[in-house]
Amino acid sequence: MNRIARRVALATIATLSVVIALTSYRYLAPGAPGRSPFILANRFTHLGALTVHAGFAATALLIGPFQFWRSLRIKRPRLHRRIGALYLVCCLIAGVGGLVLAFGPTTGPVAGWGFGLLATTWMTVTANAWRLVPTGMAIYLHN
Repeated sequence: MNRIARRVALATIATLSVVIALTSYRYLAPGAPGRSPFILANRFTHLGALTVHAGFAATALLIGPFQFWRSLRIKRPRLHRRIGALYLVCCLIAGVGGLVLAFGPTTGPVAGWGFGLLATTWMTVTANAWRLVPTGMAIYLHN
């Protein structure tokens, strides 16, 4: 992929991530308009699983594109590592919230299995990313 195509692709991904994140934050406000009744009908919404999932997943979507910003990685590696650590923590917490929600959908067992597998895959991929950080996450959090 050439340089221009790569920039267009990253800009598109970043824009879509920000739009989805900002749209998802509506689930954090009580009584906010535009919330899906099917999502709110989940049996575990009242336990705060939706708030945890929506809040942390939206934050991960909002900060994730910064990890692909080359000049940030090169010029501000410490900031890149801190954003990466926050991203990983947000993904893991949001994945747990999503897994809890997967046990309570009112749309049927196929939806529950799909969401459960998605949450499990998300946490597995995130844990693997954490494992592949070259010098270890503890160093990033303490520098």
